[in-house]
Amino acid sequence: MVSTFISYSRADSSFAVRLTKNLKSAGFDVWLDQLDIPTGARWDDEVENALESCKTFMIILSPESLQSQNVKDEIGYAIDAGKEILPVKLKSGEIPFRLRRFQYVDFSEKSYQENLKEIKVLLTAAGNLPIPKPAENEPVEIEAAPTIKKIKSVTTDSLTPPARSIPKKPEGMATSIPRPSISRALLIGAAMIGTLAVAGLIVRTLGTGQFSAATPSGAASIAENRATE
Repeated sequence: MVSTFISYSRADSSFAVRLTKNLKSAGFDVWLDQLDIPTGARWDDEVENALESCKTFMIILSPESLQSQNVKDEIGYAIDAGKEILPVKLKSGEIPFRLRRFQYVDFSEKSYQENLKEIKVLLTAAGNLPIPKPAENEPVEIEAAPTIKKIKSVTTDSLTPPARSIPKKPEGMATSIPRPSISRALLIGAAMIGTLAVAGLIVRTLGTGQFSAATPSGAASIAENRATE
């Protein structure tokens, strides 16, 4: 399927190629035999297929093209088939009678760029919309991050209990290590054992002192008894 078929004379070949390339670069689907017939294909068959399938027939008018029998045949077929006709007047001269009722673009009176813009408008109005090109090196903005962050904050704040505040230790204060508590009974038992040990020591000391003191007294008594005998 071809959107726009371009008919021209070989004498206007350079202009036809330039116009076709400009329209293609703008995204329009245009067909020109020099650019779109693949190598090895039958020339007449490709031209006939493109002419039959096109929606718009663009004819480049010049004294040379109006003398070309092939161009005349293509014009006759396009009119009979009810194609959209877009005459492009390249050089000054009369418009053929059967093409006068169609709006045309006149390159003999305006600049190339002005007429190129007008052709784009006419092709778009005829339904031959340009093929959109994918954007290149276009920055991608990720808007999902703020939404995810918002949802996360709502769920965590609503479900997680507030953490207890732990007072900070003043600077310079040594950290105390808690020791396990000792049973009161153990403390009492240890105190009693210590008391008994001290008491035993005292008793032992006192006993030794009495024995030492009694020994001289006994010796004196024995000596006295022997003296009396």
